[in-house]
Amino acid sequence: MKKEPITAMLFLLLCASISDAQLIKSYGVKVSYTSTSQTVDFVIPTPAQRWTEMKPSARGGFGVSAFAEWFNLPIFSIVSQVEYAQRGAHMLYPLPGGWGLTDGSMDYISIPVLAKLTAPLGAFNPYVLAGPRADFLVSYHYDAIYPNNSIYSDLNKATLGGSAGVGVQTNSILPVSLSAELRYDFDFFNSYNHADLNVHNDAFEIWIGVSL
Repeated sequence: MKKEPITAMLFLLLCASISDAQLIKSYGVKVSYTSTSQTVDFVIPTPAQRWTEMKPSARGGFGVSAFAEWFNLPIFSIVSQVEYAQRGAHMLYPLPGGWGLTDGSMDYISIPVLAKLTAPLGAFNPYVLAGPRADFLVSYHYDAIYPNNSIYSDLNKATLGGSAGVGVQTNSILPVSLSAELRYDFDFFNSYNHADLNVHNDAFEIWIGVSL
């Protein structure tokens, strides 16, 4: 018996196995409620009083995404996601005779690629996921009693960060799979760099998803 047909058959079986392992496991959409905040680091040693007494607070927003889950394996998969993400914060600071208020929001297209580990326990499967994320600024909006657009107009147009979260998804209950996920997003680099001020974003997000 010639070896060539056997070798060719083994090669085709190997390619078929690799192809099956690389098929999309699922795909779908998600929506989120987001609580965003900003960390402000002063470079200059003695900033103005209104900055030293500044009181940042969280800002609510929302997100929407389309995602695909790769590798049809029971425990490990990769989730690639394209998101519309809102970031920003409220800032309250003293001024002569009162307080100034800023309300800054930034809109990003965010692309996380997350490794996912799932515990297949039956009807409800918990999971953890983590990985890098790239954010691309598409617009910003700034409202202030004390008008100063310099920070938001000079935002970096792209930044890198990371995401980590936990969640649970249904299995074989409905024609579609439902998921609920808590995720923390953080920046590796500042979204704003200046001679006297650095700013970067972070956010807590609650995602609800539907997948096929």
